[in-house]
Amino acid sequence: MSLPALVLGILLFSALSHAVIIVDLDDRNTPPLIYTGTWKQVVNEVLNGSISNYYDGTDSHTQTPGDSVSLTFTGVQLTYWADRDAADANINITLDGISTIVGAYNPVFLGQQVLFNVSGLENTTHTFTVTHVGAQGQYMNVDRIQYAYLPPVASNSSSTSTATPTHSSGSPTNLGGVIAGSVIGGVALSLITVAAFFFLRRRLKKGKEYKNSGVGGSDAGFSNRLFSPGTHDYAPTHTPLASETTPSLYTQPVMADTASVYAQSGLHPVPRPAPTTHWSGYTGSGEHEIVAPSPRTPPPQYPA
Repeated sequence: MSLPALVLGILLFSALSHAVIIVDLDDRNTPPLIYTGTWKQVVNEVLNGSISNYYDGTDSHTQTPGDSVSLTFTGVQLTYWADRDAADANINITLDGISTIVGAYNPVFLGQQVLFNVSGLENTTHTFTVTHVGAQGQYMNVDRIQYAYLPPVASNSSSTSTATPTHSSGSPTNLGGVIAGSVIGGVALSLITVAAFFFLRRRLKKGKEYKNSGVGGSDAGFSNRLFSPGTHDYAPTHTPLASETTPSLYTQPVMADTASVYAQSGLHPVPRPAPTTHWSGYTGSGEHEIVAPSPRTPPPQYPA
């Protein structure tokens, strides 16, 4: 297995190992639900001329004060659903010995209502209990209970932090969205980390190739034979002007002697023949050296 694949596998495992696992319980799931007292179960109950929207089509209820339902679970979150109606009783919800009174009354029937939600629990064993505390004949209902837990991982003995649970009797945070966001965020973080790993690895590889090519590096990687100071293979053939200072506007610059230029460069001038020309004159044609023409005798002047 290549190193990038191994790194990706470790990161994905780390992200997924911290995703919570959801457990949905219908009112008929006994155990783990434990009912105490006189309970009845209804299936596809017709209310106000239409079938109720119970979870999985069923609902359990009691009309006796003191009756209860309990659940022992290991997890970090719990949500309890039941209906609200004008005939519903107050209920006492207890989690790990801490009690909360919740009223289920509503003028009209509403199914699958969140009556209790808690999150931020430690991933340990908890006890959840719902007890009828209303009047005789009023209804306490159980439709659905959901909890979530973290899969077992190697514990860190140095960690001593304690989670602070938060609970409410209103609408819960969308646990599915939180879980999906956690998983997607973890996977995205893993992919970003892997992408950064490949990017840095590629940059380092290109940096090595760039250095070995000599471009931008030291003289050891690439010998600039034309421009490196002190390493010219060709001696300069240019001889500076005899006068190094800038001439004035009215001073003729003095040029160096041509013979001295050849002497310093080590080169020898190639002799050139004297220029000749073809011409025709009074005495014929032929090849002669160029000479300055002799002055003509002006014609005689006669008085008018």
